[in-house]
Amino acid sequence: MPGALEGITVVSLEQAVAAPLATARLADSGARVIKLERPEGDFARGYDDYVHGLSSYFVWNNRGKQSCTVDLKQRDSLFPSMRSTSDTGASNFTNPGLELLGIGADVDLLPSLRVSMDVSHILFANTAPLQRTLGRSDLSRTLGTDASVDAIYRPFISQNIIARLSLAKLFAAPAARPLVGSSAPVSMFFNLVLTY
Repeated sequence: MPGALEGITVVSLEQAVAAPLATARLADSGARVIKLERPEGDFARGYDDYVHGLSSYFVWNNRGKQSCTVDLKQRDSLFPSMRSTSDTGASNFTNPGLELLGIGADVDLLPSLRVSMDVSHILFANTAPLQRTLGRSDLSRTLGTDASVDAIYRPFISQNIIARLSLAKLFAAPAARPLVGSSAPVSMFFNLVLTY
């Protein structure tokens, strides 16, 4: 008999007790649970070796799951693509939170052209969760500085045609480069709205 959650996929970034226990119940109910572990594996694997050389605790709380390791320090890791194809997710990691200190300005260069500029200094509110997750004690609160420019062009000074071009770049702090990669991430966005 299929379980109540048959056909549901859960991607879980988990370790130790809380999330593994919860997602084991989801797997028991028929969900496909994919457990993501850090490269060293869940430390609960080493609690004991009573089940054919594996930790009894780990085996009990992770029964019925698929498992793989993910290096979250890599920009192109598997996690973002897995997250977008799952029905739901679980985690027992604390969100470090962000603090933004920013300044910006909107300038009308022409009646049809507005330029917006923003600069934000980004800090983690609490680095302890990241330090535990990544296994690093040298993380700085400073993530870096984000600078963006946005241009909005309305050639007929109406809402009939609106072209928008945005460019943003993150200048990562040296201590944060292992999290975001060695090159500064750049994003660009173009949008054209035509209204009749």
